[in-house]
Amino acid sequence: MKQYKYILFILLFSCVYSVKTQAQIRNYTLMASQADWKRLDFNPSYMPNEDTKLVISLPLLSEINLDTKLPFFNSKSYKINGNKMDIYPDEVLKSLGGQALSTALNLNLLGVAWKKNNNFFSINIAMRSSLFNLMDKQLTEVLVKGNGAYAGELINARNSTLNLNLWGEMNLGYSTSLLENKLRLGARAKFLLGLANYHTKHSTIKLKTLKSGERIELFFKEEAYLNAPISINDDNGRLDFDNTSFKTKDLGDFKPFDNFGLGLDLGVEYKLNEQFTFGASVTNLGFIKWGAKNSTKLSIDVKEDEPIVFEGLSFRDKIIGNKDESSKKDENKLDVKEQIERNSKVEQNSAYKTYLPTFYNLTAEYKPIKNLSAKALIGLIDYHNPAGVAYELALVAHWQAKSWFASSLSVSKVRYQPICLGASILLGKGLQWVIGSDNLLGFFNYSFSPNAYLGLNIRI
Repeated sequence: MKQYKYILFILLFSCVYSVKTQAQIRNYTLMASQADWKRLDFNPSYMPNEDTKLVISLPLLSEINLDTKLPFFNSKSYKINGNKMDIYPDEVLKSLGGQALSTALNLNLLGVAWKKNNNFFSINIAMRSSLFNLMDKQLTEVLVKGNGAYAGELINARNSTLNLNLWGEMNLGYSTSLLENKLRLGARAKFLLGLANYHTKHSTIKLKTLKSGERIELFFKEEAYLNAPISINDDNGRLDFDNTSFKTKDLGDFKPFDNFGLGLDLGVEYKLNEQFTFGASVTNLGFIKWGAKNSTKLSIDVKEDEPIVFEGLSFRDKIIGNKDESSKKDENKLDVKEQIERNSKVEQNSAYKTYLPTFYNLTAEYKPIKNLSAKALIGLIDYHNPAGVAYELALVAHWQAKSWFASSLSVSKVRYQPICLGASILLGKGLQWVIGSDNLLGFFNYSFSPNAYLGLNIRI
Protein backbone atom coordinates (compact mmCIF):
# COMPACT_ATOMS: atom_id res chain seq x y z
CA MET A 1 0.00 0.00 0.00
CA LYS A 2 3.00 2.28 0.39
CA GLN A 3 3.02 3.39 -3.23
CA TYR A 4 -0.56 4.66 -3.25
CA LYS A 5 0.01 7.45 -0.74
CA TYR A 6 1.92 9.22 -3.51
CA ILE A 7 -0.92 9.13 -6.06
CA LEU A 8 -2.59 12.34 -4.96
CA PHE A 9 0.78 14.07 -4.69
CA ILE A 10 1.64 13.08 -8.27
CA LEU A 11 -1.59 14.47 -9.64
CA LEU A 12 -1.36 17.69 -7.66
CA PHE A 13 2.30 18.03 -8.61
CA SER A 14 1.71 17.45 -12.31
CA CYS A 15 -1.76 18.83 -13.02
CA VAL A 16 -1.85 22.39 -11.74
CA TYR A 17 -2.37 25.32 -14.06
CA SER A 18 -1.39 28.82 -13.02
CA VAL A 19 -4.05 31.45 -13.68
CA LYS A 20 -2.02 34.37 -12.44
CA THR A 21 0.99 35.46 -10.47
CA GLN A 22 0.25 38.67 -8.73
CA ALA A 23 2.86 41.07 -7.38
CA GLN A 24 0.37 43.13 -5.43
CA ILE A 25 -3.10 42.64 -3.99
CA ARG A 26 -5.39 45.23 -5.51
CA ASN A 27 -7.80 46.33 -2.72
CA TYR A 28 -10.27 48.23 -4.88
CA THR A 29 -12.19 49.48 -1.83
CA LEU A 30 -9.22 51.74 -1.00
CA MET A 31 -8.56 53.25 -4.44
CA ALA A 32 -10.51 56.46 -3.66
CA SER A 33 -9.46 56.77 0.01
CA GLN A 34 -6.58 58.36 1.93
CA ALA A 35 -4.87 54.97 2.39
CA ASP A 36 -1.60 56.33 1.04
CA TRP A 37 0.37 53.17 0.29
CA LYS A 38 -2.49 51.46 -1.54
CA ARG A 39 -3.18 54.61 -3.55
CA LEU A 40 0.44 54.62 -4.68
CA ASP A 41 0.06 50.98 -5.76
CA PHE A 42 -2.76 51.97 -8.10
CA ASN A 43 -1.23 55.19 -9.42
CA PRO A 44 2.18 56.67 -8.44
CA SER A 45 0.92 60.18 -9.26
CA TYR A 46 -1.13 60.11 -6.03
CA MET A 47 -0.63 62.90 -3.48
CA PRO A 48 -2.32 63.13 -0.05
CA ASN A 49 -4.64 65.97 0.90
CA GLU A 50 -3.27 69.40 1.69
CA ASP A 51 -3.31 68.85 5.47
CA THR A 52 -0.93 65.86 5.34
CA LYS A 53 2.79 66.59 5.12
CA LEU A 54 4.30 63.36 6.47
CA VAL A 55 3.29 59.68 6.40
CA ILE A 56 5.17 57.14 8.51
CA SER A 57 4.42 53.44 8.24
CA LEU A 58 4.77 51.49 11.46
CA PRO A 59 7.02 48.41 11.00
CA LEU A 60 4.99 45.30 10.05
CA LEU A 61 1.73 47.11 10.86
CA SER A 62 1.34 49.64 8.05
CA GLU A 63 0.15 46.94 5.63
CA ILE A 64 -0.83 43.36 6.32
CA ASN A 65 -2.62 42.22 3.20
CA LEU A 66 -3.93 38.68 2.59
CA ASP A 67 -5.79 37.34 -0.42
CA THR A 68 -6.69 33.64 -0.46
CA LYS A 69 -8.88 31.45 -2.62
CA LEU A 70 -9.38 27.93 -1.28
CA PRO A 71 -12.11 26.27 -3.37
CA PHE A 72 -11.78 23.01 -1.41
CA PHE A 73 -12.68 24.73 1.87
CA ASN A 74 -16.45 25.01 1.58
CA SER A 75 -19.59 23.86 3.36
CA LYS A 76 -19.80 20.64 1.33
CA SER A 77 -16.27 19.45 2.02
CA TYR A 78 -16.44 19.27 5.80
CA LYS A 79 -18.81 18.96 8.74
CA ILE A 80 -18.18 19.89 12.36
CA ASN A 81 -19.47 17.45 14.98
CA GLY A 82 -18.76 18.92 18.37
CA ASN A 83 -14.98 19.16 18.70
CA LYS A 84 -14.43 16.98 15.64
CA MET A 85 -14.32 18.02 12.00
CA ASP A 86 -15.10 15.39 9.36
CA ILE A 87 -13.49 15.90 5.93
CA TYR A 88 -15.15 14.57 2.76
CA PRO A 89 -12.27 14.03 0.29
CA ASP A 90 -14.58 13.43 -2.67
CA GLU A 91 -16.11 16.90 -2.20
CA VAL A 92 -12.63 18.36 -1.73
CA LEU A 93 -11.49 16.90 -5.04
CA LYS A 94 -14.71 17.86 -6.80
CA SER A 95 -14.42 21.49 -5.72
CA LEU A 96 -10.76 21.68 -6.79
CA GLY A 97 -11.58 20.82 -10.40
CA GLY A 98 -11.36 23.88 -12.63
CA GLN A 99 -11.18 26.25 -9.65
CA ALA A 100 -8.31 28.60 -8.86
CA LEU A 101 -6.41 27.80 -5.70
CA SER A 102 -4.32 30.78 -4.72
CA THR A 103 -2.80 32.74 -1.91
CA ALA A 104 -0.91 36.02 -1.71
CA LEU A 105 0.54 37.88 1.26
CA ASN A 106 1.97 41.40 1.34
CA LEU A 107 3.79 42.90 4.32
CA ASN A 108 4.96 46.51 4.44
CA LEU A 109 8.10 46.40 6.58
CA LEU A 110 9.00 50.07 6.68
CA GLY A 111 8.01 53.25 4.89
CA VAL A 112 8.04 57.01 4.97
CA ALA A 113 6.55 59.62 2.64
CA TRP A 114 6.61 63.39 2.79
CA LYS A 115 5.20 66.32 0.86
CA LYS A 116 7.04 69.55 0.16
CA ASN A 117 5.23 72.25 -1.78
CA ASN A 118 3.93 70.52 -4.92
CA ASN A 119 6.18 67.47 -4.59
CA PHE A 120 5.54 64.14 -2.86
CA PHE A 121 8.36 61.68 -2.09
CA SER A 122 7.99 58.11 -0.82
CA ILE A 123 10.15 55.15 0.11
CA ASN A 124 9.01 51.80 1.46
CA ILE A 125 10.33 48.27 1.89
CA ALA A 126 7.95 45.32 1.58
CA MET A 127 7.82 41.54 1.38
CA ARG A 128 5.66 39.82 -1.24
CA SER A 129 4.66 36.20 -1.76
CA SER A 130 2.26 34.53 -4.16
CA LEU A 131 1.09 31.08 -5.25
CA PHE A 132 -1.57 30.54 -7.91
CA ASN A 133 -2.67 27.33 -9.61
CA LEU A 134 -5.63 25.42 -10.99
CA MET A 135 -6.19 21.65 -11.03
CA ASP A 136 -7.52 20.11 -14.22
CA LYS A 137 -11.26 19.47 -13.90
CA GLN A 138 -11.46 16.16 -15.79
CA LEU A 139 -8.72 14.60 -13.69
CA THR A 140 -10.56 15.46 -10.49
CA GLU A 141 -13.68 13.84 -11.94
CA VAL A 142 -11.74 10.63 -12.54
CA LEU A 143 -10.61 10.64 -8.93
CA VAL A 144 -14.13 11.22 -7.66
CA LYS A 145 -16.12 8.94 -9.98
CA GLY A 146 -13.52 6.22 -10.42
CA ASN A 147 -11.95 5.04 -13.65
CA GLY A 148 -15.00 2.93 -14.53
CA ALA A 149 -16.80 6.06 -15.70
CA TYR A 150 -14.00 6.65 -18.21
CA ALA A 151 -13.23 3.06 -19.28
CA GLY A 152 -11.46 2.89 -22.64
CA GLU A 153 -10.68 6.62 -22.71
CA LEU A 154 -7.43 8.55 -22.97
CA ILE A 155 -7.56 11.60 -20.74
CA ASN A 156 -5.24 14.47 -21.59
CA ALA A 157 -4.45 17.29 -19.20
CA ARG A 158 -3.75 20.60 -20.82
CA ASN A 159 -0.30 22.18 -20.68
CA SER A 160 0.15 23.15 -17.06
CA THR A 161 2.33 25.34 -14.92
CA LEU A 162 2.73 26.16 -11.25
CA ASN A 163 4.15 29.46 -10.00
CA LEU A 164 5.44 30.16 -6.51
CA ASN A 165 7.30 33.38 -5.68
CA LEU A 166 8.81 35.02 -2.61
CA TRP A 167 10.64 38.32 -2.89
CA GLY A 168 11.37 41.64 -1.22
CA GLU A 169 11.07 45.05 -2.81
CA MET A 170 12.14 48.62 -2.12
CA ASN A 171 10.11 51.35 -3.79
CA LEU A 172 11.26 54.92 -4.42
CA GLY A 173 8.43 57.19 -5.53
CA TYR A 174 8.02 60.79 -6.68
CA SER A 175 4.97 62.73 -7.80
CA THR A 176 4.36 66.39 -8.57
CA SER A 177 1.43 68.65 -9.41
CA LEU A 178 1.38 71.13 -12.27
CA LEU A 179 -1.03 73.59 -13.92
CA GLU A 180 -2.38 74.91 -10.61
CA ASN A 181 -2.77 71.37 -9.21
CA LYS A 182 -4.86 70.19 -12.16
CA LEU A 183 -2.22 67.81 -13.52
CA ARG A 184 -0.31 65.25 -11.46
CA LEU A 185 2.57 63.13 -12.73
CA GLY A 186 4.27 60.32 -10.84
CA ALA A 187 6.79 57.51 -11.09
CA ARG A 188 8.05 54.81 -8.75
CA ALA A 189 11.23 52.78 -9.16
CA LYS A 190 11.29 49.26 -7.72
CA PHE A 191 14.35 47.35 -6.61
CA LEU A 192 13.51 43.66 -6.26
CA LEU A 193 15.28 40.94 -4.31
CA GLY A 194 14.26 37.39 -5.20
CA LEU A 195 14.20 34.91 -2.30
CA ALA A 196 12.54 31.82 -3.83
CA ASN A 197 10.94 30.83 -7.11
CA TYR A 198 9.42 27.65 -8.50
CA HIS A 199 7.67 27.38 -11.83
CA THR A 200 6.95 24.70 -14.40
CA LYS A 201 7.83 25.47 -17.97
CA HIS A 202 6.30 22.40 -19.63
CA SER A 203 3.94 19.83 -18.15
CA THR A 204 1.66 17.22 -19.68
CA ILE A 205 -0.14 14.28 -18.12
CA LYS A 206 -2.22 11.45 -19.58
CA LEU A 207 -4.40 8.76 -18.03
CA LYS A 208 -5.22 5.75 -20.17
CA THR A 209 -7.86 3.24 -19.09
CA LEU A 210 -8.67 -0.14 -20.60
CA LYS A 211 -12.23 -0.84 -21.72
CA SER A 212 -12.52 -3.47 -19.02
CA GLY A 213 -11.71 -0.83 -16.43
CA GLU A 214 -9.19 -3.19 -14.81
CA ARG A 215 -6.10 -1.16 -15.63
CA ILE A 216 -5.00 2.48 -15.59
CA GLU A 217 -1.79 3.75 -17.13
CA LEU A 218 -0.33 7.06 -16.04
CA PHE A 219 2.43 8.81 -17.96
CA PHE A 220 3.51 12.41 -17.80
CA LYS A 221 6.32 14.82 -18.59
CA GLU A 222 7.36 17.69 -16.38
CA GLU A 223 9.99 20.40 -16.71
CA ALA A 224 10.32 22.76 -13.77
CA TYR A 225 12.73 25.32 -12.42
CA LEU A 226 13.60 26.00 -8.80
CA ASN A 227 15.67 28.81 -7.32
CA ALA A 228 16.20 28.42 -3.57
CA PRO A 229 18.90 27.07 -1.23
CA ILE A 230 17.21 23.66 -1.22
CA SER A 231 18.54 20.25 -2.21
CA ILE A 232 16.05 17.93 -3.92
CA ASN A 233 18.35 15.33 -5.47
CA ASP A 234 20.48 12.33 -4.50
CA ASP A 235 24.13 11.72 -5.40
CA ASN A 236 23.09 10.38 -8.82
CA GLY A 237 21.32 13.58 -9.86
CA ARG A 238 17.80 12.18 -9.44
CA LEU A 239 14.86 13.49 -7.47
CA ASP A 240 14.86 12.20 -3.90
CA PHE A 241 11.58 12.61 -2.00
CA ASP A 242 13.04 11.30 1.25
CA ASN A 243 16.08 13.58 1.46
CA THR A 244 14.76 16.94 0.28
CA SER A 245 16.28 19.53 2.63
CA PHE A 246 17.79 22.97 2.92
CA LYS A 247 21.40 23.32 1.83
CA THR A 248 22.49 24.38 5.29
CA LYS A 249 26.15 24.29 4.33
CA ASP A 250 25.46 26.82 1.56
CA LEU A 251 23.32 29.26 3.52
CA GLY A 252 26.42 31.05 4.77
CA ASP A 253 27.49 32.00 1.25
CA PHE A 254 23.99 32.45 -0.09
CA LYS A 255 24.10 35.70 -2.08
CA PRO A 256 20.57 37.10 -2.31
CA PHE A 257 21.69 39.86 -4.65
CA ASP A 258 22.28 37.15 -7.25
CA ASN A 259 18.48 37.26 -7.59
CA PHE A 260 18.03 40.91 -8.47
CA GLY A 261 15.30 42.70 -10.36
CA LEU A 262 14.00 46.09 -11.38
CA GLY A 263 10.51 47.50 -11.80
CA LEU A 264 8.79 50.74 -12.70
CA ASP A 265 5.39 52.34 -12.10
CA LEU A 266 4.14 55.34 -14.13
CA GLY A 267 1.00 57.39 -13.59
CA VAL A 268 -0.88 60.56 -14.46
CA GLU A 269 -4.06 62.26 -13.17
CA TYR A 270 -5.91 65.24 -14.58
CA LYS A 271 -8.52 67.21 -12.66
CA LEU A 272 -10.97 68.51 -15.24
CA ASN A 273 -13.03 70.46 -12.70
CA GLU A 274 -14.24 70.14 -9.12
CA GLN A 275 -16.40 67.14 -10.05
CA PHE A 276 -14.36 65.06 -12.50
CA THR A 277 -10.83 63.63 -12.31
CA PHE A 278 -9.34 61.18 -14.80
CA GLY A 279 -6.26 58.99 -14.43
CA ALA A 280 -4.07 56.48 -16.23
CA SER A 281 -1.30 54.24 -14.95
CA VAL A 282 1.03 51.41 -15.89
CA THR A 283 2.40 49.56 -12.89
CA ASN A 284 4.69 46.57 -12.31
CA LEU A 285 6.78 46.88 -15.43
CA GLY A 286 9.68 44.73 -14.36
CA PHE A 287 11.48 41.43 -13.89
CA ILE A 288 13.59 39.38 -11.49
CA LYS A 289 16.74 37.70 -12.76
CA TRP A 290 17.33 34.53 -10.77
CA GLY A 291 21.04 33.72 -10.50
CA ALA A 292 22.65 30.40 -11.35
CA LYS A 293 24.04 29.59 -7.87
CA ASN A 294 20.81 28.15 -6.46
CA SER A 295 19.08 27.51 -9.77
CA THR A 296 17.94 23.93 -10.39
CA LYS A 297 16.23 22.30 -13.36
CA LEU A 298 13.95 19.34 -12.64
CA SER A 299 12.82 16.98 -15.42
CA ILE A 300 10.47 14.01 -15.02
CA ASP A 301 9.60 11.86 -18.01
CA VAL A 302 7.43 8.79 -17.42
CA LYS A 303 7.11 7.52 -20.99
CA GLU A 304 4.19 5.73 -22.63
CA ASP A 305 6.23 2.56 -23.13
CA GLU A 306 6.92 2.37 -19.38
CA PRO A 307 3.93 3.97 -17.65
CA ILE A 308 2.94 3.86 -14.02
CA VAL A 309 0.35 1.06 -13.95
CA PHE A 310 -2.53 0.49 -11.54
CA GLU A 311 -4.40 -2.81 -11.77
CA GLY A 312 -7.48 -3.96 -9.92
CA LEU A 313 -7.57 -0.70 -8.00
CA SER A 314 -9.92 2.26 -7.93
CA PHE A 315 -8.41 5.70 -7.48
CA ARG A 316 -11.57 6.64 -5.64
CA ASP A 317 -11.28 3.71 -3.22
CA LYS A 318 -7.67 4.43 -2.40
CA ILE A 319 -7.85 8.21 -2.09
CA ILE A 320 -11.35 8.64 -0.70
CA GLY A 321 -11.50 5.36 1.16
CA ASN A 322 -13.40 2.11 0.76
CA LYS A 323 -13.77 -0.22 3.74
CA ASP A 324 -14.81 -3.15 1.55
CA GLU A 325 -11.53 -5.08 1.51
CA SER A 326 -13.06 -7.85 -0.61
CA SER A 327 -13.29 -5.50 -3.59
CA LYS A 328 -9.52 -5.06 -3.70
CA LYS A 329 -7.28 -7.15 -5.89
CA ASP A 330 -3.53 -7.46 -5.90
CA GLU A 331 -1.85 -4.18 -5.36
CA ASN A 332 0.45 -2.69 -7.93
CA LYS A 333 3.90 -4.18 -7.39
CA LEU A 334 5.66 -1.10 -8.74
CA ASP A 335 6.58 1.60 -6.23
CA VAL A 336 5.26 4.83 -7.74
CA LYS A 337 7.69 7.03 -5.85
CA GLU A 338 10.68 5.00 -7.01
CA GLN A 339 9.52 5.08 -10.62
CA ILE A 340 9.19 8.86 -10.57
CA GLU A 341 12.62 9.16 -9.00
CA ARG A 342 14.10 6.78 -11.55
CA ASN A 343 12.66 8.80 -14.44
CA SER A 344 13.76 12.16 -13.03
CA LYS A 345 16.80 14.31 -13.63
CA VAL A 346 17.97 17.17 -11.42
CA GLU A 347 20.73 19.40 -12.74
CA GLN A 348 22.32 22.79 -12.18
CA ASN A 349 20.58 25.42 -14.26
CA SER A 350 21.72 28.72 -15.68
CA ALA A 351 20.24 32.07 -14.65
CA TYR A 352 16.73 32.90 -15.85
CA LYS A 353 14.17 35.71 -15.66
CA THR A 354 10.60 35.92 -14.45
CA TYR A 355 8.40 38.93 -15.18
CA LEU A 356 6.02 40.83 -12.95
CA PRO A 357 2.40 40.92 -14.08
CA THR A 358 1.78 44.35 -15.54
CA PHE A 359 -1.33 46.41 -14.79
CA TYR A 360 -2.73 48.90 -17.33
CA ASN A 361 -5.45 51.05 -15.76
CA LEU A 362 -7.80 53.90 -16.62
CA THR A 363 -9.84 55.62 -13.89
CA ALA A 364 -12.57 58.21 -13.66
CA GLU A 365 -13.70 59.86 -10.42
CA TYR A 366 -16.86 61.88 -9.85
CA LYS A 367 -17.47 64.05 -6.77
CA PRO A 368 -21.05 65.34 -6.63
CA ILE A 369 -20.35 66.94 -3.24
CA LYS A 370 -17.18 67.63 -1.27
CA ASN A 371 -17.13 64.52 0.96
CA LEU A 372 -18.63 61.96 -1.43
CA SER A 373 -17.02 60.42 -4.52
CA ALA A 374 -17.48 57.54 -6.92
CA LYS A 375 -14.51 56.08 -8.78
CA ALA A 376 -14.47 53.59 -11.64
CA LEU A 377 -11.52 51.53 -12.85
CA ILE A 378 -11.09 49.56 -16.05
CA GLY A 379 -7.89 47.74 -16.82
CA LEU A 380 -5.90 44.88 -18.25
CA ILE A 381 -3.45 42.56 -16.50
CA ASP A 382 -0.67 40.94 -18.50
CA TYR A 383 0.48 37.93 -16.51
CA HIS A 384 3.39 37.08 -18.82
CA ASN A 385 2.49 33.38 -18.59
CA PRO A 386 -0.02 31.00 -20.24
CA ALA A 387 -2.90 32.72 -18.41
CA GLY A 388 -2.40 35.52 -20.93
CA VAL A 389 -4.21 38.83 -20.42
CA ALA A 390 -7.13 39.38 -18.06
CA TYR A 391 -9.49 42.29 -17.57
CA GLU A 392 -10.35 44.00 -14.28
CA LEU A 393 -13.36 46.20 -13.53
CA ALA A 394 -14.13 48.02 -10.30
CA LEU A 395 -16.49 50.66 -8.95
CA VAL A 396 -16.12 52.19 -5.49
CA ALA A 397 -18.12 54.75 -3.54
CA HIS A 398 -16.17 56.69 -0.87
CA TRP A 399 -17.62 58.85 1.90
CA GLN A 400 -15.41 61.09 4.05
CA ALA A 401 -17.88 61.59 6.89
CA LYS A 402 -15.38 63.26 9.24
CA SER A 403 -11.72 64.16 9.12
CA TRP A 404 -11.13 61.07 11.30
CA PHE A 405 -13.66 58.69 9.72
CA ALA A 406 -14.21 57.48 6.15
CA SER A 407 -15.86 54.44 4.59
CA SER A 408 -16.02 52.82 1.17
CA LEU A 409 -18.06 50.20 -0.66
CA SER A 410 -16.89 48.46 -3.82
CA VAL A 411 -17.90 45.98 -6.47
CA SER A 412 -15.23 44.39 -8.65
CA LYS A 413 -14.76 41.71 -11.30
CA VAL A 414 -11.53 40.14 -12.50
CA ARG A 415 -11.22 37.38 -15.06
CA TYR A 416 -11.10 33.90 -13.43
CA GLN A 417 -12.92 35.26 -10.38
CA PRO A 418 -16.58 35.89 -9.47
CA ILE A 419 -18.04 39.34 -8.86
CA CYS A 420 -16.86 40.55 -5.45
CA LEU A 421 -18.36 43.01 -2.96
CA GLY A 422 -16.03 44.88 -0.62
CA ALA A 423 -16.00 47.45 2.16
CA SER A 424 -13.43 49.41 4.17
CA ILE A 425 -13.21 51.97 6.94
CA LEU A 426 -10.52 54.49 7.89
CA LEU A 427 -10.33 55.60 11.52
CA GLY A 428 -8.20 58.30 13.10
CA LYS A 429 -6.51 61.46 11.93
CA GLY A 430 -2.94 61.49 13.23
CA LEU A 431 -2.88 57.74 13.87
CA GLN A 432 -4.79 56.14 11.00
CA TRP A 433 -6.29 52.65 11.09
CA VAL A 434 -7.34 51.07 7.80
CA ILE A 435 -9.48 47.91 7.75
CA GLY A 436 -11.01 46.48 4.62
CA SER A 437 -11.86 43.57 2.38
CA ASP A 438 -12.46 43.32 -1.36
CA ASN A 439 -14.53 40.16 -0.97
CA LEU A 440 -16.75 40.14 2.10
CA LEU A 441 -18.74 37.15 0.86
CA GLY A 442 -15.53 35.19 0.34
CA PHE A 443 -15.65 34.12 3.97
CA PHE A 444 -19.00 32.42 3.46
CA ASN A 445 -19.55 31.41 -0.19
CA TYR A 446 -18.97 28.03 -1.82
CA SER A 447 -15.45 28.88 -2.91
CA PHE A 448 -13.77 30.04 0.30
CA SER A 449 -11.80 33.14 -0.75
CA PRO A 450 -11.14 35.61 2.05
CA ASN A 451 -9.49 38.93 1.31
CA ALA A 452 -8.42 41.24 4.13
CA TYR A 453 -6.38 44.40 4.62
CA LEU A 454 -5.13 45.90 7.88
CA GLY A 455 -2.97 49.01 8.12
CA LEU A 456 -1.73 51.40 10.78
CA ASN A 457 0.09 54.62 9.83
CA ILE A 458 1.04 57.96 11.31
CA ARG A 459 -0.17 60.91 9.20
CA ILE A 460 0.95 64.39 10.19
